[in-house]
Parts: sequence; structure tokens; C-alpha cells
Amino acid sequence: MRLFREPLIQFLILGGGLFAAWTLLAPAPEAQRERIEVDPARIASLEQGFSAVWKRPPTGAERQGLIEDYLAEEVMYREAQKLGLDQDDVVIRRRMRQKMEFLLQESLATAPPDEDALRAFFDAGRERYRAPDRIGFRQVYLGDRQGEAAQAEWAALLDRLNSESPPDPASLGGGILLPSQMGPAAVQEIDRAFGEGFADRLKGQPAGRWSGPVRSGYGWHLVLIEAVEAGAEPEFDAVRAAVERDHAYETERKARSALIERLRQGYDIVVGEPAK
Repeated sequence: MRLFREPLIQFLILGGGLFAAWTLLAPAPEAQRERIEVDPARIASLEQGFSAVWKRPPTGAERQGLIEDYLAEEVMYREAQKLGLDQDDVVIRRRMRQKMEFLLQESLATAPPDEDALRAFFDAGRERYRAPDRIGFRQVYLGDRQGEAAQAEWAALLDRLNSESPPDPASLGGGILLPSQMGPAAVQEIDRAFGEGFADRLKGQPAGRWSGPVRSGYGWHLVLIEAVEAGAEPEFDAVRAAVERDHAYETERKARSALIERLRQGYDIVVGEPAK
């Protein structure tokens, strides 16, 4: 056709073909590369960490090794982020929470309390600083049996212990490594040895004669209460250090709770029903 013999048309066809070939054969442009910069501040931080461990500055080769290790860590961290490995990981979530709480710590700082505030805090929680009650007692371990036969046997033994010629309590019981005599000992110490609540049960027993049986974490016991010493009422000056410590802790706890509550206000929180 005469149209294709025109020089202009031939030029346009040739130019279009060359453009298409270049588009197909030319290498694809490189994607923009992320930048990892190890600036002087980062290097100084790495050197400080090394010096804190080894008590000396790193050599040139050691400094280069620190930089290479940091680069390996940073590359792996960024690649892990791209794969979403930081999502729904309990350990990472907790670590990030710890770091966030550390960053917020300064905002939670409060001025030292005055004397009136400390004394009011002490008065409100006076029982917390009361010296623990102390109990002195002997015990005979009976075992962990149940039933009328065991009850009858224990009642007979109790009568013998309270008789005019009682047997040696140390020769009775056995089969378990528990002290046959304690005290006067703090109720917390007694509970550590015999189980939670044993000291409170001892308080309900008469003093000066054998009684029971009393239940412990190991079984049943006959007990002889030899002394009961009520804990002394606390004096403010004697426990001032503990009051200051507890006041600071409680003040910070309340401030942290209030801060978290303010942060929660920025979110729409939806709590679903638990799966059945």
C-alpha cells in the first residue's frame, strides 16, 4: 500500500518496534533499597556495652565485629518484621509492654510525701505493720486416718497425755519430719512448717493442757499450747522505712492504673463472649 511507502510512516513503525523491544528486554529497575545507618552514636553505644562487660574498650577488630553483629541483627529483625513474625508473639508483646512501662516511668514519678501523708497512710494500714503473733506449742502427729476407730484411739491418747503420769510426747507419733515443739514462733513460721491456717487453729485451743485433734496440711495432731504472745502494736518511727517504701509503691501503682485508664480512652474496646 502507498501509505506504508511514506518515509514518516516507516519511521514511526521502526521507532515503535525499537521501543517495544527495549521495554521487553531492558532490565527491570531495582526496587528502592532500605537504608541501615550505623552512626557514631550507635557505635558509641556498642562500645559502651562491650566495655561494661569486659571492663576495657574494644580493639579495632572487636569494634568492627560489634558493627557486623549489629548489622546482622538489624537485617534479620527487619526481615522478620516483613514476614510478620513479630505479630501475636507473647514474648515480644510482653517485652514491648515492659519497654513502654519503662518509658512511662518518669511520668509516674511523684514528689516525696510529706509527714502528714505518711502518717495517714500508716494509720490506714496500721495492722500491716503490727508484729506477728507468736505461739509456743508441742504436738504429737496422729496421721491422716479417718473413722470412729481412729477417733477412739486419739481420745484415749489425749486422756493419757493429760493424766498425772503422762507419756513422753517425743516418744509418740512419728512417721513425718515435723518439729515436736515450736516456739514461741511467729504464725507465719508455723504455717510454713505445718501448712496454711494451722497457726489460726492453734489459737482456738486451750492453753496449758493437751487438746485436739487439730488438722494440718499433713494430717491430725494433738497439741499443747504453752504460750501465746500477741503481736506488739506498731510505732510509726520504728516502721517508718517500711511505711515510706509501701507508700511509694502504692502511689506509683495508682498512678500507673490511672495512666493506663487514660490510654484506654483512646481505643474502642470490644470484649467478646468466651467460646463455649
